[in-house]
Amino acid sequence: MLGAASLLMGSSAYSANPRNGVLAKPTGIHDGDTVYFGPVTCRLAKIDAPELDQPFGIWSRRSLIELAGKGRLRYVITGHDDEKPPRAICEIYRARTDLNLKMVKLGYAWHYTRYDNSPEFAAAETEAKDHHRGLWKFPLPCEPETWRNHRDDCPKSGAENSLHQDPVMRPAGAIGVGQLPAQPIEGLKSEWQSGSLLRTTIGPRGSSQ
Repeated sequence: MLGAASLLMGSSAYSANPRNGVLAKPTGIHDGDTVYFGPVTCRLAKIDAPELDQPFGIWSRRSLIELAGKGRLRYVITGHDDEKPPRAICEIYRARTDLNLKMVKLGYAWHYTRYDNSPEFAAAETEAKDHHRGLWKFPLPCEPETWRNHRDDCPKSGAENSLHQDPVMRPAGAIGVGQLPAQPIEGLKSEWQSGSLLRTTIGPRGSSQ
């Protein structure tokens, strides 16, 4: 998410137990590391997901939508960044599942090592790379921070270029939010056929798109 360079990750002491925090239904999922709970904007702690105009960005968003499901999630605020207005830095759980960690393990986000040195998240990224999951199926994926700040430095490869030609991979606005890919996201239990994902796919701060 834009502006992630200003993250203040906060203390993890409070967040060690997912029973802490707030139980609420998301009102919007902007991208692979930003979830809205009414007026609260949660930037997922410890991870960095591809931007929506970046190769794999839309896949990352949709993977988080599927992981979130249709019910309530528990978010634990571990700090705030210095954006205006400030965003909450959050760990988000669906029951006992850590969605931040799951996004990295499935290969839909990077472990954000600039702000976190958690061995568990480092191991999850290594596992995703070793098994060529998600964005690690493609050679030379560009880290979101490089994409945001120095896009010309991102490695060029046929695989990355081809992602922009796929209608599923085009930047937000190039396709309708309700237009879903023909196949479910690898590693996730799809609910597309029931239409539940359409109801979850809503815009920033809960506004319909």
